[in-house]
Amino acid sequence: MRARSILASRRALLGALLVAMACTEDHAIAPPAVAALVIFPDTATVTVGDSLVLQAVARDQNGHAFVGAPTAWTSRSPALATVSAMGLVKAVASGTDTITATAGGLTATARITVVALPSLAFTRDSVGFAATANGPNPGADSVTVVNPGGGALSGVALGTITYGPGASGWLGATLRGTATPDILVLSAQTGTLAIGSYTATVSVTAAAATNSPHNLKVSFVVGVGAAASMAANGGNAQSATVNTAVAVAPSVIVRDQFNNPVPGSTVSFAVRSGGGSVTGGSQQTNASGIATVGSWTLGTTAGPDTLTASSGGLSGSPVIFTATATAGPATKLVFTQQPASAQAGVPITPAVQVSAQDAYGNTATSYATAIAVAIGTNPPGTGVLSGTTSVGPSAGAAAFGNLSIDKTGTGYTLVASSGTLAGATSSGFTITRLLNRGELHVHSGERHHRWSRCVHGELLLHQGGGEDDQCGRERQRRHRPDGRGDGESGGDQRESILGRGDDECHHRLLNRLRGGIHGLDHHGHGAGPLQQSHQRRGGDVRRDRDRQHLGAHLWHEQRQRGVPDHR
Repeated sequence: MRARSILASRRALLGALLVAMACTEDHAIAPPAVAALVIFPDTATVTVGDSLVLQAVARDQNGHAFVGAPTAWTSRSPALATVSAMGLVKAVASGTDTITATAGGLTATARITVVALPSLAFTRDSVGFAATANGPNPGADSVTVVNPGGGALSGVALGTITYGPGASGWLGATLRGTATPDILVLSAQTGTLAIGSYTATVSVTAAAATNSPHNLKVSFVVGVGAAASMAANGGNAQSATVNTAVAVAPSVIVRDQFNNPVPGSTVSFAVRSGGGSVTGGSQQTNASGIATVGSWTLGTTAGPDTLTASSGGLSGSPVIFTATATAGPATKLVFTQQPASAQAGVPITPAVQVSAQDAYGNTATSYATAIAVAIGTNPPGTGVLSGTTSVGPSAGAAAFGNLSIDKTGTGYTLVASSGTLAGATSSGFTITRLLNRGELHVHSGERHHRWSRCVHGELLLHQGGGEDDQCGRERQRRHRPDGRGDGESGGDQRESILGRGDDECHHRLLNRLRGGIHGLDHHGHGAGPLQQSHQRRGGDVRRDRDRQHLGAHLWHEQRQRGVPDHR
């Protein structure tokens, strides 16, 4: 438009010159000699695609201006602007060009500035936001809308917002004005966006801009914060056979302060109790914030095992996993209650117990095949085992509550068997003769005392156990109801009946006998004090009386236990 107005002005000026010349006398006039040459206008701004007419104006020697002198036109930069033989300039590209006119041997120049058409542009090509998922919104950002072309640009307005895949509605945009330069303000809303990257395009329009609408790219990265806490994710409270790996490898999940899973955190797994081992003890959390141990093999002892997962100073660290190691399949038998020495024909107490165990010594509680016992070593060669010798196990163990052997002997053993399991042999034990009428063997330390009620009503104390006895000898003292004694006499012999070193055993036995057994004779009947045939000190008399009471009480105990009365 500006170029057209300039062209009209030039034409009006040229018309005025022609009128002035026409008012002179009517006769042929030769072109005057050119004394000076100028281009009108000598400077101009032209928008790309527009045209402008330049006029070469000559002056004669009197200073009179005239046009029509033959003129040659040239452009220094035809890529920016071209000029025709008539001085018509066409703007081609942005830049500054020089147009030259030559007439009558003289030259003149004009400076032409070519500018682009009005357009839209932003001071930045793109805007990026970043925030933590479930956390606060990021701060607002802005860019300036400018017109890099020519002329003023008004009517600037906000166009549409187009969202990429994943989510929409998270971007806000406003313009502060309507003409360039203008400010575009942008804001991103975290909301419920999941962890990830999002994109949007904001358009700005202006009717006069050659590139309207013009778009701005916006990106939004929603990430996670620093690791803050750790918790069990899977693989807790399992059970597995001893020395085998649990079915589900334990795992933990690491989160930030906004409860987002955090990838890339290091977690260490280690056995805490119960034995066993792990593989892959050091792990990195994956994209879901989960770290999983390679494997967890339980220990060889049945029972609870524990594993820890730790990661620096995170809340909840260490996480403790528990698992129960169960016994493996039964492979062998073991005497878990060895047979004790007993009297011939009397049940062995406590009850003998045999357990089925796995390869690591754990009771195989699921084993249900019957377990049998028999005599292994049979010192007399003729001993017979009586009672229930085959028992179905309960929780992997069989108890034999009524086993007895009919022949005396030292070094008996029992053997146990069941199916294909490796058998077991018990430790040695002794079968002694069945005691008569109140007989009882009392062991004190390494000494052996036998109190007996003999056929003639004698109360005997046998002290010593043979070659292994500390005393190395056996002494015997008899007491008769008539008070006459046929044993050895003397103070030293009296001490040897029970011995100074046996007082503790003697008093310990009497403590359980006192209370209702005084006044019994050695037959177990009411009677007065036993008369002694030897001179004794007071303590010796009391000791003999206690022995008498002890023998009578033991006789009653034998009756209660079912031992036959051979009187």
